[in-house]
Amino acid sequence: MLRSTTSRFVALFGAAALAVAGLPAAAAGDDDKHDDNHGDDVKVIASGLNSPRGLVFGPDGALYVAESGKGGDGPCFEGPEGPSCFGESGSVTRISMSGDQSRVLTGMPSIAAEDGSAGLGPSDVSFHKDQMFVTVGLGLDLDVSKKIPELDDMGQLVKADPHENEWKTVADLADFEDKFNPTGDEENVNPNSVVDTPHRGQIVADAPPTPPPPPPPPPPVRVLATFPNVMVDAPPNMGL
Repeated sequence: MLRSTTSRFVALFGAAALAVAGLPAAAAGDDDKHDDNHGDDVKVIASGLNSPRGLVFGPDGALYVAESGKGGDGPCFEGPEGPSCFGESGSVTRISMSGDQSRVLTGMPSIAAEDGSAGLGPSDVSFHKDQMFVTVGLGLDLDVSKKIPELDDMGQLVKADPHENEWKTVADLADFEDKFNPTGDEENVNPNSVVDTPHRGQIVADAPPTPPPPPPPPPPVRVLATFPNVMVDAPPNMGL
């Protein structure tokens, strides 16, 4: 895969933030399992997805789904929610207008729990004309991730060629966070969503901690917005 780093034309906000209206929705699924007992208005169009995340319709009319993957054989390390292992199980799946399903990008970086759950990796897809962009999440304190070379290709925005199964970094958000730390808190990067805009390039929503920001750094990567931390009650099903 092509992984040379450049960030010429991309406008981003690398702080924990929400983007603009119109971000792609998140998909839902669980490996090869799905429930066929749906109402008449619900139809399964794709199955066997590994931690599906954001999705978008491409210029060819097909639906593209980012799959964060299920990690792999390692290296393994202590993650924020317990032991996690690295692998190259991240991918992007294409569902054609006729319903054909195929992975057009494979071998992308992924981290997950030892049982393959709670995957982090490819998180969203965007198109600028016929050019595909994919966010690759991370969700780790950079003091941890920088010690594991296999994680160097995570926390990125990449430009991908689905015909050749190749991609290259166009905005190294982990490096941006390391250099500028827009929120002034823990150095943590986890790009979740990306949307194409007519005049600002690709806008990325990132989700590390969020105290008030310092003055924004210069382009080409620049912060559009940050938001304060908000405490909320845990969902009842967590039993906390």
